[in-house]
Amino acid sequence: VFARDMDIAINSPTWDLMETPWSKAGEVF
Repeated sequence: VFARDMDIAINSPTWDLMETPWSKAGEVF
């Protein structure tokens, strides 16, 4: 479920508006 949410989030225009711990860390799952 998490992987699917990540896939949707990455392909979503709102991704640029979101601020997440992993984006700060530069980690991509």
